[in-house]
Amino acid sequence: MAEELEINSSKMSVDKKNEVITLEGNVEAKDEKNNKLFSESAKYNKLNELINTFGKTEIITSEGYKIMGENISYDGKNKIISSNNETIIVDKDGNKIFVEMFNYFTNKNMFFSKGNINIQDINNNKYYFSEIYIDEKKEKIVGSDVKAFLDQEDIKINKNNEPRFFANTMVLTKQKSEISKGVFTYCKDRGEEKCPPWILQSEKIEHDIAEKTIYYKDATLKIYDFPIFYFPIFSHPDPTVDRRSGVLMPSFTDSKNLGSGISIPYYWAIAKDRDLTITPKLYYSENPLLLAEYRRDFKNSFLIVDVGHTPGYKNTSVKKSGGSKSHFFSRFNMNFETEDNAASQLEVKLQKVTNDTYLKVYDIDSALADKDINVLENAINYDYQSEDLFFGATVSAFDDLTKEDRSKYEYLLPYLTFEKNLAVNEKYGIFDLTSNFRVRNYDVNKQTEFFVNDINWESNNWILGNALNNQFIGKVKTVNYNAKNTSEYKTDELSSEVSGVMGYLAKLGLYKNDFSKGSNYLLTPKLLVRYAPGHMRNVDKDIFLNYSNLFDINKINEIDVIENGFSTSFGVEYKKNDLNKDGTLGKEKFSFAIGQVVSERENQDIPSASSLDQRFSDVVGETNFYIGENTTFDYKFSIDQNYQEINYNEIDGNYALGNTKFNISYLEKRNHIGKEEHLKTGFDITMNDSSKFSFETKRNLMTDSAEFYNLSYEYLNDCLKAGLVFRREFYTDRDIEPDNSIMFTISILPFGDVNSPKLSK
Repeated sequence: MAEELEINSSKMSVDKKNEVITLEGNVEAKDEKNNKLFSESAKYNKLNELINTFGKTEIITSEGYKIMGENISYDGKNKIISSNNETIIVDKDGNKIFVEMFNYFTNKNMFFSKGNINIQDINNNKYYFSEIYIDEKKEKIVGSDVKAFLDQEDIKINKNNEPRFFANTMVLTKQKSEISKGVFTYCKDRGEEKCPPWILQSEKIEHDIAEKTIYYKDATLKIYDFPIFYFPIFSHPDPTVDRRSGVLMPSFTDSKNLGSGISIPYYWAIAKDRDLTITPKLYYSENPLLLAEYRRDFKNSFLIVDVGHTPGYKNTSVKKSGGSKSHFFSRFNMNFETEDNAASQLEVKLQKVTNDTYLKVYDIDSALADKDINVLENAINYDYQSEDLFFGATVSAFDDLTKEDRSKYEYLLPYLTFEKNLAVNEKYGIFDLTSNFRVRNYDVNKQTEFFVNDINWESNNWILGNALNNQFIGKVKTVNYNAKNTSEYKTDELSSEVSGVMGYLAKLGLYKNDFSKGSNYLLTPKLLVRYAPGHMRNVDKDIFLNYSNLFDINKINEIDVIENGFSTSFGVEYKKNDLNKDGTLGKEKFSFAIGQVVSERENQDIPSASSLDQRFSDVVGETNFYIGENTTFDYKFSIDQNYQEINYNEIDGNYALGNTKFNISYLEKRNHIGKEEHLKTGFDITMNDSSKFSFETKRNLMTDSAEFYNLSYEYLNDCLKAGLVFRREFYTDRDIEPDNSIMFTISILPFGDVNSPKLSK
C-alpha cells in the first residue's frame, strides 16, 4: 500500500520502532484510484497501512463525492475509509447527506451508514433513514425506515401543505425512486396523536422522474384512517407537471329524470397550446351523454368549444319526448394589437341546443354551458376604445328557451355604437357625441330600424358660498327610424324626431366634524330642475324609479326617447362617517337618502310602473346601516305619492354573532310596480377553522310556497375538502320534475374531486 499511496505534508516525524509517521500541516494523500484526503494533522501506520486524521478532514472520492468531517480513518489493507463522528457527504449534484458514522469501500465506490441519517437535496426536500447504502457508480441510494418531507415549492398546492411519505425501504436514483410499503400524504403534520385527513397507502410507489409520473401498486386511499378506495394499479403526474393526458376523478349522479349514473372524464393534452376534455356520462337506466370541451390558445386570442350529445330517453312518454339531444357552445376572443392607450377586441359567441330543457334535464355544468341558461345568444361583438373614442358593433340572435312558439327568437342585425369626446372647454365644460344604429327583429314579424344621435353637455361646476355646487346638464337627441308591424311606432314611412332636455343640478354640502366622538356628519340636499319640450312617444316597457336614477337627466333607459315636460327632482342625503385623527373620512357608518319627482303635468306616455306618469311620483329612498364590523342592513323603498302605501320594499340584512352569520333578503312589489313577494333566508355556522354548516331557503309569499331548500356541511383544510349537500327544488318545466337530492363530495388535494351518487327521491 505504501507504494500505492502518495503522502505530502509541511512537516513529518518518523517513529521507526513502531513504523508510524506523524504528519503536520497541509496533509495531502492520494491513492491509486485517485481518492484524495486533506487534513492539517494525521498519523500513518505503515505496518497496518492505516491513516488516522485529527481534526477537520476533507476527502474527495474518485467519483467526485465530497466527505467533510473529522478524525477519519483510511484503512489501506481493507480499502475502507471510515469515521464514527458526524460527517457530511456531498454528491456531484450538491445534495447533502448528514451521517453519524460511515464506511466507504473504495474498491466498490460505495458508502454505508446507520443511525440518524438525514439527506437534504438541492430542492430543500429532507429524507431521514436509519440505514443507507450509496453507490457512487450507479448514483443510487438505498435506505430503510424512510421518512421524507418534501419542501419543494413546485410540489405544494398551498403554503400549509407538508407533503411527506414514510416507508420501509426506498431506492433513489436520478431516473426514478422506488418505495416499498409506503404511506403518502399532502396534509399538514398535526402531531403523532392525530392522523392526517387523508393518506395513500401502497405496497409499492414508483416515481419515474424522466416521465414525471408516480405509479402505485395495491394502493388504498384512507380518509381519517378509514379506507375509502382501493386501486390495484394507479398512476398520476407528479406535482411538477402543469398538464398531462389521463383519466380524471370520476363523479356520480342520481336524478329523478335520468336515474343514477357516473361521469368519467378524460383529459387530453394535445399540444402546448391546446387540450381536450372528454366526459362520458353513463346512466344505469338511460342512454349515455357524451360531453367534450376543446380549448386552444393563440398568440392574441383564445377559443373554447363545448359540445354534448345523447340519443335521448330510452323510454319515452307524454312528457319525455323521443329523439336525440345535443348542444354546441363556443366562444372565440381576440385582442388586436393597437397603438398606446387604445384597446380593440373581437368576440364570437355561438350557442345552440336541440331541445329547450336539455341543459336542465342533464344538469350541464361546463365553462360555457350550464343548466341556468334560459336565453341562448349567438353574437359577433367588436369594440375599439381609446382615450376619447369608443366604437362597438354587435350582430346577434337570441333564443328564449322558456317560450315554445316562434316569438322566442330575436335578432339584432346590427347594433352599432359610436362615442366621441367632442370638446373639453375650460369655460363651457364637456361636450360628447353618442351615435347608435340598431336594427331589431322580434315577435316573428316585427322589425325596427333606428339611427339615434345624442349630443351631451355637462358644464363646469361652480360653487357659491363655499357650499352650493352648481352644474348645467343638457342633451339633444335626433331619432330616425323605420318600423314594421308594431303598435308603439309609426309604420307608414321613415320617421324623424328631434328632442332635447336641459337641466340644472344643485347640491348643498353641509357637514360637521365631531372630533370628540370621531364622527363626521354630512347633509346634502339635492335639486334637479329639468325641461324637455315637445312630444314623446309612448313607452311600453317596464321602467322603475329608484334613488340611483332620481337625478338622471333622462330617467327612461331607452336610446330613442326623452321624457318630456317640466319636472323637478328633489331629495336629501345624510351620511355619518368615522373621522380619522388627521381629519380625513374613515368608514361609512350610516346613510339615508330620500327623494321625489314633481312634474308640471301627468304624462301617460311613460309606463305607470315608474310612477313618472303622475304629477307626483312615488317617494323613493334607500338606507344603509353599518353597525360595527358584524352587522349591515340595506333597505330600498318606494312609497305612494299619498304617503299611505309602500309599493316597493327590498331588504338585505347581514348579522354575525361569533361564528354564526345570518342573512335575510326580502323583495316586495305592489300595485303599479308589479305583483311579487319573495323571502330568502340563510345562515352559516363556522364550527372551527375547518368546518362550516349552511342553510338557505327561498319562499314565494304570493303563492305561499317554497322554491328551494339548500342544506350543506363543508369541511375544509389544507389538503381535504368534504361536503354534504341536501337540495330540494320545486321547479318544474315540461319534462323536468321537482327533485330532492343529497350528495357527498370530497376533494383530495392535489388529485381532484370525488363525488358520491346524488341520491334523489
